[in-house]
Amino acid sequence: MNTCLDRMSETALESGCDLSALFQPDEGVDVIVVRLPEDRHRLLRLGHLLSSQEMSRAGKYRFARHREEYTARRVLLRLWLAGELAEPPEKIRIGCTSYGKPFSVQQKSNPSLADFNMSHSSDSIALATHRTGRIGIDIEYERTLPDITTMLETICTPEELHFLKPLSPSAMKYAFYQLWTAKEAYLKAIGSGLSQNPNSVNLQWNIHGDTPRIEKNFLPGWRFTSGFSSGLHMCVCWENDHMQKI
Repeated sequence: MNTCLDRMSETALESGCDLSALFQPDEGVDVIVVRLPEDRHRLLRLGHLLSSQEMSRAGKYRFARHREEYTARRVLLRLWLAGELAEPPEKIRIGCTSYGKPFSVQQKSNPSLADFNMSHSSDSIALATHRTGRIGIDIEYERTLPDITTMLETICTPEELHFLKPLSPSAMKYAFYQLWTAKEAYLKAIGSGLSQNPNSVNLQWNIHGDTPRIEKNFLPGWRFTSGFSSGLHMCVCWENDHMQKI
């Protein structure tokens, strides 16, 4: 494990989180996924580290649980970034682009961190960092979907639908989450987010029974890593310095 992943995991464990995943899919790319503890006292007592804007946003949540989850996520993000940027967590200035992608002012002048991205689903949180290029991550827990076919038609290109039509219902559901997380991770990486329609991103699939996976894409210079565990789908998309296709 490298120093970056060591710091990330130690911070999470010291905060009482359960470690779900920790890996390095490429040189300079680090990913951690954790579950928030039921007792969030260790993180909530550090709420003073947040900026006035973050505290204001937390206060807009209607339910206490959602306020606590937001506060815990932002505290954890600040602790993680503090380790990467060698700055006190309360001094890190986190902003958002016009499309909502978070960034730190300090990262612009820090060679150890070119970009980071965060995602959450229920009580799980994922952070991905990239030392030399852009990065995006998305995680989603499976849930009951009313009409998968219609949803796939909304986010898929005709080429993708061609691969998906023969699938069984269970494989189609799996494919939906794999596609959704991959496309959202890419759109977050380039900074547009869901202001850009997911069906503008074309991926090609290799079908293996009930677990279809991305085989390659038509996005030169970008790489993807997808995963699935205990009902949680995840995809990381990062800029590849060597401009290789997957």
